[in-house]
Amino acid sequence: MPGSSAARSSSTSTATPFSLIAQTVENVLKTGSGTFSWRELANGKPLTDADRRSFIEFRPILDFNALEPGKDATDAIREAAKDLNLAGEYGARVRLTGPVPTANEEFATVQDGAIVNSIGTVLVVLLILWMALHSSKIIFAVFATLFIGLSITTAAGLAMVGSLNLLSIAFAVLFIGLGVDFGIQYSVRYRSERFKNNDLEAALLHAAERSAVPLSLAAMATAAGFLSFLPTDYKGISELGKIAGVGMLVAFMGASRCFQRC
Repeated sequence: MPGSSAARSSSTSTATPFSLIAQTVENVLKTGSGTFSWRELANGKPLTDADRRSFIEFRPILDFNALEPGKDATDAIREAAKDLNLAGEYGARVRLTGPVPTANEEFATVQDGAIVNSIGTVLVVLLILWMALHSSKIIFAVFATLFIGLSITTAAGLAMVGSLNLLSIAFAVLFIGLGVDFGIQYSVRYRSERFKNNDLEAALLHAAERSAVPLSLAAMATAAGFLSFLPTDYKGISELGKIAGVGMLVAFMGASRCFQRC
């Protein structure tokens, strides 16, 4: 009958809002708090995750003198959310995304893994030297030259920038990992020349003549790559590029002078 059909339709349409209201009341009675969505009531169906999510955009003021330029801004947002008790009052979570929070997390890993990375780099370099050279005397010469160059680069870096921060000090890992290549290339060439002619002076001279141009080009290209960081507004990156760029030239000159005297 038309009347009964209308009644069933009316009861069906009111079941959903009454259920939502009842559920909210029960939550308040049990836990002391509850939420009720007018949007869900109007749509007549449960909300999806996309419906529950809203974006608020901020343009933070960045401090490029700090390791994490946006840390003050992200800390202020989290503190404001905590003070407003958004989770307790409204059941809302505040999460941060975008280039600034992501960059903060990435740069923070530099501080967390600095010591482990340095020790790991030294051990890997020793392993590579042994596999490439199989000579304790040459390995000692390469390693001694490497740390002499590292000391000179550190002194030059302190003279250029005044003090090292947690980002610019990463030049040490770069110097060891890349600077050792000059010693390896020269030593491998020397061993080849020594095998051909069992004359120490001649082998050193021929190795220097045949590796000078390739190694100098490699040093200049690597230094140019690091020096390209100079125009950035990020002080830590700019200083890292300056020190590492100079360090590549120091590593090349140090290796060539040392092995000429070996």
